Amino acid sequence: MPYPRKTARLWFQPARRDATGRLIERGVWCIRDGRIKRRLGFGEGTDRNALEEALADYINAKRKIPRDRDRHPSEVMIADVISIYAEDIAPQDARPREVAARLGKLLDFLGVKQKRLSDLNAKLCAEYVTWRGREPAARPELEDLRAAVRYD
Repeated sequence: MPYPRKTARLWFQPARRDATGRLIERGVWCIRDGRIKRRLGFGEGTDRNALEEALADYINAKRKIPRDRDRHPSEVMIADVISIYAEDIAPQDARPREVAARLGKLLDFLGVKQKRLSDLNAKLCAEYVTWRGREPAARPELEDLRAAVRYD
């Protein structure tokens, strides 16, 4: 019976040296996930918090976004809705980079707070406008959020 696959983890790849002892490659922290080895570029004396944050980012990026329909709004993350919209619709827009930048701003505010669709209301939008600093800057971003929520 085969061994179960290990989950994503941090691993320090030791420095490599040639037969004479000369350094070929410095030691570096990596993320190991099955056969995948992603080098982080952090050296030996790196802060553990930075390493764990990089691992968390890797795991979150790997997470498959559920696309189930007819779920209750309290089960749906706003960040998932924005990600699906960015994946399906934004590349087809006339200015995909601008749409991606606006969606990124929304994710900076809403994704960090782990808000769900049931939390989306006028008060949260007003908080976003305050966070953005100006209403004219926030308006197209909130329009993109509305389009993402309405997207099937």
